[in-house]
Formats: sequence, structure tokens, C-alpha cells
Amino acid sequence: TASVLQRGPQEWALDEDDAWERRERTPATYGPAAQVFEGPLVLVPGSQPWAHKAAVHLANDLYAQGRYNVEILADSDALEQPMDTNVVLLGGPESNALAARMADGWQRHLPP
Repeated sequence: TASVLQRGPQEWALDEDDAWERRERTPATYGPAAQVFEGPLVLVPGSQPWAHKAAVHLANDLYAQGRYNVEILADSDALEQPMDTNVVLLGGPESNALAARMADGWQRHLPP
């Protein structure tokens, strides 16, 4: 077992049991967001300038970190294509046409 330093109320102390391992993040505890990156991915930025910049930044980061190939598709183009991949929307319904279409569908399925 490994020993780690743990911050106590007054000072740092050596934590010699393995309880820290149960608190540590692992692939099993990453949550559903990690599953987005398990298959093909399309980024769909909205019409605001920051959204396209964020999409390019994220695509470049994913490629640099894991050679992950990501397609960036304009929201107007995404409306016309069937989506059989994981999709990350950048921007809400007010600035992203695909998000607006999806939000309309969500509203129909919400209880009154």
C-alpha cells in the first residue's frame, strides 16, 4: 500500500491506510461525460463567435492528447444530417439551431 499526505484541520498528516484509493477518480468513476469520447464525436458550435473558437480549441486538445479525430459541424449543417455519433453542442437554444430543435423535443416530453 502507498502512503499519502492528507490535510487535517491544523496540519498535514501521513495517511497510511488505503482509504484514499476509494476516493480517487478512476475510469469506473469518471461518470457519463467520459462516455462521449468512447466513439466518434461531432462538435456543433452555435452562432456566437466564442462557440466556434471553443470547438476548435477542444478539437485541437483532443487531438494533441490522444490523437482523437473530431469533426466540427456548423449548427445549420447539423440540422440537415442524420447524427449517428456522439454530439457535443456548444451554445444553448438561443444561439445553436440544433440545440433549439432538441430543446423543442425535450419540452414536449416534460411533464406539465
